[in-house]
Parts: sequence; C-alpha cells; structure tokens
Amino acid sequence: MLIEYYHGQNFWIEAGSHSEPVYPFNDQVLEEAEDLLKVKLPRELIQLMEIRNGGSLAYPNFVLPDKGEKDSLPGIYPIHMMNDDLSMLSLREAFHEAALPEGMVPLWSDYHNWIVLDYRHTKKDPPVLKVTENYTDHSWIYTEIAPAFNKFLKMLFRTDKGKETVK
Repeated sequence: MLIEYYHGQNFWIEAGSHSEPVYPFNDQVLEEAEDLLKVKLPRELIQLMEIRNGGSLAYPNFVLPDKGEKDSLPGIYPIHMMNDDLSMLSLREAFHEAALPEGMVPLWSDYHNWIVLDYRHTKKDPPVLKVTENYTDHSWIYTEIAPAFNKFLKMLFRTDKGKETVK
C-alpha cells in the first residue's frame, strides 16, 4: 500500500450527482459563523471552504500521534445557516446534547466520535482533537491529533491499495 500525503491541492472529492450538496461560502457566511461561534476559524480551513464549503476528503486518513493508530476524517461539514441541513453550526446542538464542553467547534461526527477544533484555551489557531465516547462509563476521551489545523493538514494522507507496502 502506497501512502500519499496531502500536498496542498485536491483536498476535496469532487461533487458529483450522488455527493453531498454544495453550499455557498462567502465573507458574510464566514462573519456570521465566527460571530455565532465566538471564534476565529483557522485561515487554512477558510481557504479550503472557499474552494468547496464542506464535503468528503480526498485525503481522509491520519495517524493518532500518541497511539500510532490509523484513523480517518471522512469529511468536513459545511458552514451554513440553514436549519434543516447538517453543518458545523447545526452539529453544535448534538454536541451540547452529548454533554461535551463549550468551546469546541465540530468539523465532523458520527455522534460517538468527533473531530473538533478545541477553542477552550484560545480564540485562534486551536488544536485539533478527536473526542471518542467511552462506552464503559459514558464519558469522553480527548486525544490531540495536532496542535493546529495547518499541522493537521500535513498529517492527512490517502492510500493506494494493491501497491507495495509502506510501513
């Protein structure tokens, strides 16, 4: 299996007839979202959202630093103000229902695992965390993936199965 790291191009899987909807992203959407969230989103995330406002990732894999385990971020939710569609903003309601702490902005979730920007101790350039449900006692396990979003991007990779193995 060959590993190809994200190199600053082709971050998103192209939208097709069976993919998620594409929402507009502009300065007004960004300003409203940052006002509502009370944070400054990472510049690199904003640049990616300007290309495509959320969707599936072409480089979805990363390795958890402390554990050495491969994990994935299948997509990033869009930023929009529509009440009936999933977005970073609407996902916050589920985040609160799960009794997760204030100050985190969800990028993606399956409701048992979350990839978040952790703003609890900063207003800009937050670390990226994986928050995992502990089924034993229904608490949450917090694992830092990267100290900042730009560092997280450098960790993302995809594999080409069927080729030579790379360890």
